[in-house]
Amino acid sequence: MIIILIFFAFSILLTIRSFSITDSVTNDINWWNNYKVYKYLNMHNVSLFMYVFILLVNIFLIYNVSYIGICLFIFFILDVVSNSNKEFINKIYKNSIKLKNLIKALFGDIQIKNSQETSKDKSWDSTIRQICTYESEELKINKKGKTPPSLKF
Repeated sequence: MIIILIFFAFSILLTIRSFSITDSVTNDINWWNNYKVYKYLNMHNVSLFMYVFILLVNIFLIYNVSYIGICLFIFFILDVVSNSNKEFINKIYKNSIKLKNLIKALFGDIQIKNSQETSKDKSWDSTIRQICTYESEELKINKKGKTPPSLKF
């Protein structure tokens, strides 16, 4: 921002200097008329161009200074708001950590219950297989040597 202010002051000094140079050139009209430079170069247009150019540079520098001022103003407002709400933000953060731990515990319980149910299903499957195997072995043993009953109609 200091550099912009230095350029702004420098452009104002150059503007004042260009005014004085333009006045001295237009007052020293002898060489102007003697060499007929006015046919090739219109000094009025040159001075008008210089005025407009320096005016545009000054407007640009004023815009930059005001832009930086507005940005600093917004930054200070946000800084004040964030500092004043720091306690509230910390409270929200602590509550969010508690909620996160609660959700982790809840999902942990759900995973444990799911794993217990799958282990129960697996144990029932293995038990049923054992019973079926035992019954089939027992039936094989019991049916050896026995003839099936005859059907009477």
